[in-house]
Amino acid sequence: MAFQTDKPCDDACHQRVDDETGKELNDAFIAQLETLKAATPDMLLVDITRNGGGSEWAEAVARMLTPKRLKSERLMFVRGEHWVKHFTEMEDDLHKAAKTAPPADRVQLLAWANDAHRKKEIAAMPCDSAPLWEGKHPACSWLGEGFSTTGFLSSADPETLRGKSWASDAFTPMEFSYREGIWRGPLIVAVDSDTGSAAEGIRSHASGQSRCVDCR
Repeated sequence: MAFQTDKPCDDACHQRVDDETGKELNDAFIAQLETLKAATPDMLLVDITRNGGGSEWAEAVARMLTPKRLKSERLMFVRGEHWVKHFTEMEDDLHKAAKTAPPADRVQLLAWANDAHRKKEIAAMPCDSAPLWEGKHPACSWLGEGFSTTGFLSSADPETLRGKSWASDAFTPMEFSYREGIWRGPLIVAVDSDTGSAAEGIRSHASGQSRCVDCR
């Protein structure tokens, strides 16, 4: 991909850089994993100690390291403008995708758009958090229940979504061309108290716990 080097990198440019680097990183990881598999090791150790996190790519990585179909945890969000904007963009993207989707997909996309609209309304309802700093409960629900860390779908067969323009809107790992279960042998994931954010989320797939994002 060619980039103009004589102009500032605007938002669209940043997105292209993110997309291209994400693809390169994903492809390099798959190649490395295939090389390791060919060497037939007895076990694979993934060390994410002192790993502060990253992006949605972590969800794709986790699914390449096990033959088990993983299920991501639910998210809670803090009411406010940030999440109003997030759900608004989500709703708009789904409505746009529904315009050209086959009938069966269109029904599902519009249903998800309605869900995003409801979450947006919850995010827009203010809740005073001041009582929290006094060790008291707010008079309202400070957090709203979002979707999962992977979007509307907490688990999915990537092959059923591949090629759909809206796939990553429904299931964020589809931003990357990943394959489930490239590694199928014994696996150890090392974590510590400094494993955070996206990296920390990987270890909670099987726990069914909810995780709060941007809860400061």
